[in-house]
Amino acid sequence: RWTLLVQGVDLLDDSARSLLSRFRFVPDVRLDDLMVSFATHGGGVGAHIDSYDVFLLQASGRRRWRISRQRNLRAKPGSPIHNVEGFRASSEWVLDAGDMLYLPPGVAHEGIAIGECVTYSIGFRAPSYQQLLEPWFADYAEYASARGRYADSGARASAHPAALPRQMTRQIHTELAHCNPGLSDTERFLLRHLSEPKATTVFDAALKNLSLTQFRRQATSRGLALDRRTRVIYSDAAVGINGEWIRPPGAMVILKTLADQRALSTLQVKHAPAS
Repeated sequence: RWTLLVQGVDLLDDSARSLLSRFRFVPDVRLDDLMVSFATHGGGVGAHIDSYDVFLLQASGRRRWRISRQRNLRAKPGSPIHNVEGFRASSEWVLDAGDMLYLPPGVAHEGIAIGECVTYSIGFRAPSYQQLLEPWFADYAEYASARGRYADSGARASAHPAALPRQMTRQIHTELAHCNPGLSDTERFLLRHLSEPKATTVFDAALKNLSLTQFRRQATSRGLALDRRTRVIYSDAAVGINGEWIRPPGAMVILKTLADQRALSTLQVKHAPAS
């Protein structure tokens, strides 16, 4: 009654990446990873709640899935995967190889293996606004311009040196409030943040460093394909690539094609801009 979970299999295997690409009817910024779980008879991780959408595809063997309509279930103390206490199933299904079950966020569920089985979990990102707040501010601070420096102009000698001066609070608030972020700032943040690979992602070193001329020559003769670990998303005028943000006006069309197709033919490379 044990289970082995392997996350991010799409980063390690081309066929797994190909399977994950079948779910690109949802935008790439929402697509997270392909997790594979192997379980012996009776194996499972217990009743739990996920904070993201997930498709559960039975690859081999059989697994019984039970879901509950209960709300506000108590979290099990010390659980790393949001296990819950007091779970009571309201519906259940047995999935055979090739069957798939979709679960929206917040639905308590439990999967138990019937004999040995392998299940693929295709997860979708659904970050909370609280999770986005800190990196959003950090990204804005990197590009915002807050000129000047605080000074105690006209301040009197303090009778209470440990007190925060009200004038200082007003002055700094007024100056920082001038840094009013716009929609373009949020767009830039999302392009960078949502294209950032996970911390555990490791890219292979190039077998040979090529000059731009050599790279273009090989791409022209062989075509071009994105590494399965590379994340690329774009807006109207900018592109996010593995956490980097660029605005290449001359190459936007071809970069959008590369991002959507994840590959370019030799003919597409030949007609691509030179820079």
